[in-house]
Amino acid sequence: MISTLFIRRARLVPGALLALSLCACNVPSALHALWNPFERTPPETVGTEDPAQGPTSKSRLGEQPSRQNDETASVLPATPIPPPPPRVDGMDTNEPVVPRQDVPRRGPQELWARLRQGMRLGDALPPSLSHARRWLRTNGGDVEKVLARGQTHLPYIVEAVEARALPAEIALIPAIESGFRPNARSPLGADGLWQFMPATATDYGLKRTWWYEGRRDIVAATGAALDYLEALNRRFHGNWLLTMAAYNCGEGTAERILKRAGVTAREADLWALLARFPKETRHYVPKLLALSELVRSPERFGVRLPALRLEPQFDVVDIKAQLELAKAAQLAGVSPQAIYDLNPGFRRWATDPGGPHRLLTPRGTGAKLTLALASLPPSGRVTWQRHTIRPGENLSLIAHRFGLRVRDLMVANNLSSSLIRAGNALLVPTPRAHTVVISGPVKRRTAREVSKGTIYRVRAGDSLWRIARRHNTSVAALMRLNGLTRASVLRPGQVLRLA
Repeated sequence: MISTLFIRRARLVPGALLALSLCACNVPSALHALWNPFERTPPETVGTEDPAQGPTSKSRLGEQPSRQNDETASVLPATPIPPPPPRVDGMDTNEPVVPRQDVPRRGPQELWARLRQGMRLGDALPPSLSHARRWLRTNGGDVEKVLARGQTHLPYIVEAVEARALPAEIALIPAIESGFRPNARSPLGADGLWQFMPATATDYGLKRTWWYEGRRDIVAATGAALDYLEALNRRFHGNWLLTMAAYNCGEGTAERILKRAGVTAREADLWALLARFPKETRHYVPKLLALSELVRSPERFGVRLPALRLEPQFDVVDIKAQLELAKAAQLAGVSPQAIYDLNPGFRRWATDPGGPHRLLTPRGTGAKLTLALASLPPSGRVTWQRHTIRPGENLSLIAHRFGLRVRDLMVANNLSSSLIRAGNALLVPTPRAHTVVISGPVKRRTAREVSKGTIYRVRAGDSLWRIARRHNTSVAALMRLNGLTRASVLRPGQVLRLA
């Protein structure tokens, strides 16, 4: 039972109770709900800790006590829909994807019909667990908003699930985990659409660097999540209900429960064993199955499913090397925000120089970007600034001044050690969006400009939203002036331009 104090606090955040129920109703899930996947326009949450480092004390694969605790109109026709045409991208991210021009435009309701076609678990939820159904009926409006948010990602996920012949119910897991928000991050460290914890992300090949967070990459994270679910299903001998329970609580926990009960995975009845599982899992699986029932029969829940189209809403482009996001937007003929929204995995103003060299662009713009990149010289991909080393400077000081790491400067300048000499020059990558980089003695220059109100030094607990409100500007203006994206992380001491 959640404490009265927590319930009072949850009321302060719109939709937090739905997040609480969907994410499972124990204390970790309650904390998970505080970042509120159902908020309409949440302020940017900018941490003071680098997410690329992540927690280091969580259990590894196979012995996680809980995956979450390691780190969402109109009634649809029931007529069958012919199988989809072969995928253009074929899950191959090494080739640019250009939308097929010969495919007729599909209706806005076919996504749900296709999802229903692939559902295999049927009415797996027993009547004794109908509290999940009752909750969805009571909060149908919030459920509609969460499902509507899935337009960007759900068509891609449905195709990926179909390509592996997996139960279509799996495609609804991100609605439960993150409310279809790829930049959702729980206080416990789970991140992305599929809410991977750092240890599991590493085990399934999700790269995490200063430049890039693979858990927020729709393509990479979806592939890793399906790999994880397939591995769990093999481990539990095809028992999908047990697989979904293990996805939530960890396979080690699920196996210990089976061992104590004296049953094998083949013969295990999840509902008979459910009381042995952690409280979070006891709510998690019923919520997922109830949501699947809602998609199959929205009229039973008094819900009008949002009109979502079946075709993927983005193109996948092979950019081959590092590229500034603002430059990519310019070449594709779209707004920078459109690129930021589709690529939340890139945490800086440019893609990771070490890859993945893949960028998502709004549907129909991939071919234009591909053609433009073919004629773009390497010098036009990233803006570099030449910095002459002054007496007393070292790589650490220069890196801090430009908002980089020592390693980035070493890689950019092909340095084998951090030893530098006054008078030599360094190439420094800088944001393109008219960023004015502070040069000269840091303390003296900063103090003078702070007094004029033109720059601001970040403090612990700051966010772009708070800084913008305090200085009578907008988040968009701060991002433009400082070459930031919504995925950027601020650090105490970092200097931002205000004008």
